[in-house]
Amino acid sequence: MAQSAAGENPLGDAHQQLMVLIAELSLASEQFEWVVGTMLLVPTSLLPNTMSNMTRKIHCCLLTGLLAAIGGCSGGDQTPAPSPRPVEATVLRRTAPPDAYWVSASVASWKTEQIGFEVPGRVEWVAEPNTEVEGRVKDKDGNIIVDGMPFAGIDNEQYRLRVETAKAKVAQAEQTITAAEIEINKTLPAQTRAAGAEKKLAKSEYDRQLQLQRQKAGVQADVDRSEARYETADAQIQQLEATLSAKQAELQALNSQLLEAKQALKDAERDLANCTLFSSFRGQIASVAAVPGSVVSAGQPVATVQMMDPIKVEIEVSAADSRRLRNRHRVPVMLQGSTEPVEGFLYLIDSVADPATRTYTVTLLLRNTKAAETEATIPEGAATIEKTWRLDLQFLPGREEGMLFVDETAIQEDQEGPFLWRITNVRIDDPIPADRLFQVAKLRVRRGPAKVPFLGNWLFQQVMVDDDQFDASRDLVAGRLTSTSEERGGQAWNGDTLYLSSHRQWQLRPGDVVRVDLSSEDASPGYFVPMECLIHRDGRSYLMAIDAKGEANTVQELKVRVVEPSDDQASSSLRQVLPDDGADPEALEGVRYVTRGVHYLRNGEAVKIVNREETAQ
Repeated sequence: MAQSAAGENPLGDAHQQLMVLIAELSLASEQFEWVVGTMLLVPTSLLPNTMSNMTRKIHCCLLTGLLAAIGGCSGGDQTPAPSPRPVEATVLRRTAPPDAYWVSASVASWKTEQIGFEVPGRVEWVAEPNTEVEGRVKDKDGNIIVDGMPFAGIDNEQYRLRVETAKAKVAQAEQTITAAEIEINKTLPAQTRAAGAEKKLAKSEYDRQLQLQRQKAGVQADVDRSEARYETADAQIQQLEATLSAKQAELQALNSQLLEAKQALKDAERDLANCTLFSSFRGQIASVAAVPGSVVSAGQPVATVQMMDPIKVEIEVSAADSRRLRNRHRVPVMLQGSTEPVEGFLYLIDSVADPATRTYTVTLLLRNTKAAETEATIPEGAATIEKTWRLDLQFLPGREEGMLFVDETAIQEDQEGPFLWRITNVRIDDPIPADRLFQVAKLRVRRGPAKVPFLGNWLFQQVMVDDDQFDASRDLVAGRLTSTSEERGGQAWNGDTLYLSSHRQWQLRPGDVVRVDLSSEDASPGYFVPMECLIHRDGRSYLMAIDAKGEANTVQELKVRVVEPSDDQASSSLRQVLPDDGADPEALEGVRYVTRGVHYLRNGEAVKIVNREETAQ
């Protein structure tokens, strides 16, 4: 095409020519449709859609040719630069091997015990669920090492009386034995000596009477009387010896009775001690099956105590996994909401599979801890409480008469008398402040005559309030103070503010779900990439690494060494890579490489990253 003269606008002329050609083309197409309709004897409006499509195709071809001609006239000889090739890329991170797989597992209590009294009786009190209890620990000789914390009790009046009765029987048996020993050791020997002296005297008198009779100086009657006295004395000695033997046998029987009485005393004392329940291990009360006032029989469960630390995790595995896990001692466990695994210790693998699922149950043990509590933000020296109370308690007798009651532990004393800590910044219907801080002031009260126990766990004291501004239907008072600066060796608390304590929660609880890593124990983290990201050429392997220079991104071949996969990793689509020059594998950390479109790239080619977000492998 000839060059346009100076001062002329070639693009404007071309545009005008294009408009003229389009108009002529439209006219020609209408004539073409009229001719075809005439030949076919069909009205133009009834022509099939294919005729219109053919017309549009003709228009498109002509327009394309015209635009190309115009572009050729105005563009000159310059060739446009190719645009960067779109690719997807990610960052290389150190990750677990591909054979690592996590399975869901359930948390359960390692030891659970349904505890009941060994003796029947009426329940006086029982702790509430979620109460932490300390177990009573004894050595092999039965000596108590740790006293433990009681959590339930029955009425022990009858068992206390049995102990007193047993003690009296033991004392009676001991006194009877003492009397028998005195008779054996002192009374009977003295009587035996006296009888012996009497026998000796009777023998002498008998011998003298016999001598006189031989000399014709005595009479037979005197001889007979002396002989009778002698035989009587001898029989008395034999009787005393028999009595001594009988008393010795009786003493043995009395000793047996004493042992029996002492054993009865031990049984009574044991029954009395069994009126209070202790756990054999440290744990938490999971449920309560009896309420104060109910009568329970011996062995009837009153409460269920579950061990919380350590706690067990149970998973179902295949036969192959169960055999592989037998050689392991520690298994990683991932808790909910955590990014770092904790160590679980292999405790038990069932020897018999579940007939329904053909799987084996594996039991792991974990140390359990309590979640952080809000006391961490409480200033040093501040006082804390666990409960707040209202004084118009609806469940106590006397409410209709307007009687006010409060937990006895909430009443404080000073030089002026009893008082309560009234909360001034929160009413009954108000929410708890976000900082859990209560403003308090002293509320003077007088103790009433009534004391009402409730469920054996609380004792409510009747109080009369001396403040007319106090509204029992709206105002709250603080419960027992659990921590003050005085307990920490500081100065006395000023009495202006209180903090509401929050109960600490166990990190793991029965019923929670965790994840367990069942991968090989020798599997170590490394750098793994998909196989399709690797380029193999001349016996070497490469990754296409992103080289960012300013706003432009280019790719550079990164020579790597592919690690031969193990049997567990052979089926995976990921391969572990190392630096080809034998450098530290950490040199690959953070390298950005192409994950899609790698086989269309040339070394040094400009690319455009189009993936929306980067995710580590």
